[in-house]
Amino acid sequence: MEDLDFLKQHWKKDDDFPKVDREEIRRMLHRSSSSIVKWIFFISVLELLAGLALNFFLPGSGHEPGDPAIMIVLEDIFSVVFYVVVIYFIYMFFTSYTRIKNTNSTRELLGDILKTRKYVDQYIKFNVLYILGTGVVVTSFILYQESIERSKSGDMVFFLIAMIIFMALFMWLLIFVVRMYYKVLYRRLVKKLNKNYDELVKLEEEEIDS
Repeated sequence: MEDLDFLKQHWKKDDDFPKVDREEIRRMLHRSSSSIVKWIFFISVLELLAGLALNFFLPGSGHEPGDPAIMIVLEDIFSVVFYVVVIYFIYMFFTSYTRIKNTNSTRELLGDILKTRKYVDQYIKFNVLYILGTGVVVTSFILYQESIERSKSGDMVFFLIAMIIFMALFMWLLIFVVRMYYKVLYRRLVKKLNKNYDELVKLEEEEIDS
């Protein structure tokens, strides 16, 4: 990107700078955008593999004897939905990467950048909502089971209120950490992709005006 910034500054300062440099800037923006989307694809694949590894190796990640049938069914449904949606987004990231890599049209490149940005936003929102939904379901089952076990105890109401507060704070902290993670990785890459998009738009406008 340093070479790209140098070319842009040099080209803007000198009106007699050869037109080929505009094309060189466009090609560098093209390569940069392709590389950014490739990293988005790689990171999403690594996240999926890490999730599968945790589910496989983490003790107690499977069903426990005595778990309510409804909880087992919901857990399986949530897992299937999660992996299907994540694989869908991975496929869309890969498709965006191949399109950006192989296109020679600036107009198509601009459209693919916008689509990739939309996919990333949807991917982040889905993961946050999935964590929130899973937390609500798990908390509900914990409260239900504890209410049955403590139905004859005088501290049931106090316990349920304390559990709700604890789970709410835990979910808030977890979502905050997840959002920060996505901000550091995905948002940073999308920010660079947006910068490339703006530069490509400027090149197109300058080419039309010239």
